[in-house]
Order: sequence, then C-alpha cells, then structure tokens
Amino acid sequence: MSDQIAFVVVPSADKPGIDNYIRENVASTSRRNVHVLTDECAENFTTDQKKHVARSIADEISAFEPNRNHVIFLHGNTKCDDRELKNLWIDQGCDGGKFTKCGSTKLRRDLQTHLKSISVFWREYANAQISNFDGKSTPLDVWLQQFGELGVTPVGRRLAMQLRVIRLGNLNSDPFAPRTEDQLGQRQFHCYVSDGDRGGSWVNIQDALAHGHPPERVGEIVWHKETATLTLPNLDADEIVVCEDGLWTGTETIRRLRALIPTVIN
Repeated sequence: MSDQIAFVVVPSADKPGIDNYIRENVASTSRRNVHVLTDECAENFTTDQKKHVARSIADEISAFEPNRNHVIFLHGNTKCDDRELKNLWIDQGCDGGKFTKCGSTKLRRDLQTHLKSISVFWREYANAQISNFDGKSTPLDVWLQQFGELGVTPVGRRLAMQLRVIRLGNLNSDPFAPRTEDQLGQRQFHCYVSDGDRGGSWVNIQDALAHGHPPERVGEIVWHKETATLTLPNLDADEIVVCEDGLWTGTETIRRLRALIPTVIN
C-alpha cells in the first residue's frame, strides 16, 4: 500500500486547513502519501477557468506513477471542471470509482475513513506498530492517558503518530538510519542527548548517528541534570530529530518531555 496516494483537491483558501489536518492526523512517515492540490492557477485564466484548472491538476497527478489504488477527493467549491478532471484521471490509468466529489464535511469524513483503512491515520498507525511488538504492551489509550494527567495530551498523540516498532533482527542498523523522506525538502538534523556521563548509553547513540548520517547533519543536545533543562544546538534547521534509546525510567521521561516543551516553543 506504500505507493497508494490520496489526492485532495480544494479551493486555494482551504489548503492551510487541510494541510494542518494532515499534519495533526497522519503518521509522519506516511504524509508523502497524501497530496493537496488547489485551484490557485484559476486566476491565470479569464475563460474556461475550470477546464484549465482540471488540466493543471491532472498534469500534477501525472507526475506520479499510475496506480489503480490511488484515490481522489474533490471539494465541490473548487474552481475545477469535475467531469474533465475525472476523464483525465481515468485516462491516466486511475480508477474512476475512486473519484469522489463532495463538500467539506464529507470530504474530511471520507478522507479519514480512507486513511484509517490503510492504517496511516494516527491511531490506526500506532496500533499497527504496537501489534509488531513481540513482548507485552500497554493498550494505546491507557498509554495516552498519562499525558492527559500531566496536562500535555498533544505530546502523547504526536509521539504515537511517530512510533516505529523495530524487530530484533533490524536493531543494529535500522533505528537511526536515514530515510528517503528525511532528505527531501527540509534541513533535518539528528541529535543525541549528552549528560556528561561518558559511560552513558547516549555515547552509543552518538556513534550510531556519526556512522549513519553526514557529520554536518548530526548535533548534540545537552541535558542539565541540576536544572532539568535542555540546550539545543544552534542550527539552521527545519526539524530536529531527538534520538534516544528508550531506556529512561518513567520519571526521567517526564522530566525530559517537560524540558522539551519550553525549549521547542522558545
């Protein structure tokens, strides 16, 4: 299912809202499988606007490998000729039965149903990852509850949508290996958390990152035990990935999560 793409076509004014919905609900590693397209080009034409928009959107879709599993959700208020777009969609080898035109409420509902069906909606994704764990695991809702009790409910959800369960056979190399999507469109740095203990497990994380990533993309985050604060490196970055081994105790996890919140906000 990794090559299956959901195309969401909306009025240009609605794009920020849909982008935010996807960011808040789709597992990080699967966002490349949802593409938002708009009617922004309509302003370039004085006649046959909707046909021109349909052809422009079809051109954007044609850049992707044809797949009968692709789906498309077209917002009814988009300045787009839906018949023209559907014909072009079919001409490109896509399934006409997977072309849906609808209003805002139905679009989000149908999109959510689709995302759940392929296990990339955050909850279904997290549960699918948990099912790969061979040991005893805590139910997702029980695990999420602790974040609510601490007043940081969104933190649990964001962690859940980034969960990756790695089996023992892949443990030596896979956890910190760069992924294809990490290299596209953003300046991303992978950082280890040092605490001054040269015998600490963070040294192993540092070594793994140093061997698996370009040195200019690896950074150090310093943990100050006395003040329970973190100092992030001064990097010109779009995203900083904090890499840890998960051997923290529960209280240590809480301290570090609390330390991250003001650091990220500031």
